[in-house]
Amino acid sequence: MTSDGRILAAEVKKPNTKAAADVDPLQGWKARSCETVVKDGIVTMTGKGDAPFLGVGAGIDGPAKVSFRVRSTMGGAGKAEWIPSGGNTQCVHFQISAGDWQDISADIPATGPLGIFRLYLPAQSAPVELDRVELKGSEKSRKWDF
Repeated sequence: MTSDGRILAAEVKKPNTKAAADVDPLQGWKARSCETVVKDGIVTMTGKGDAPFLGVGAGIDGPAKVSFRVRSTMGGAGKAEWIPSGGNTQCVHFQISAGDWQDISADIPATGPLGIFRLYLPAQSAPVELDRVELKGSEKSRKWDF
């Protein structure tokens, strides 16, 4: 700072965008019936119950589309579920193959705000790895790169 109170350019601190991920590595997602570890941009989800899932406040309106990149040694059935405020739980199902990374997407035929959004992955028998998730709504999108 100069003697007259001006801040020098070298003193201006840039925001640390990595700090938010350090504080909340799941970036707002909540793990239920599972344990999660985030390392090198990958969420490893290990089931601790019959229906492990990650949930988040969607913040978008439908109709929408969810897309994500996942890897599973066992594969299995999964679903995307949304709970509109004051509404009934709705879902769409998808299948994850065993093996290498794959891109999965599902249309969300919702009208209005999605409310709570849940991603159920087949992690009951073996861990599932999740690289990224994107929710594209009727007016805006959200993306999580872990």
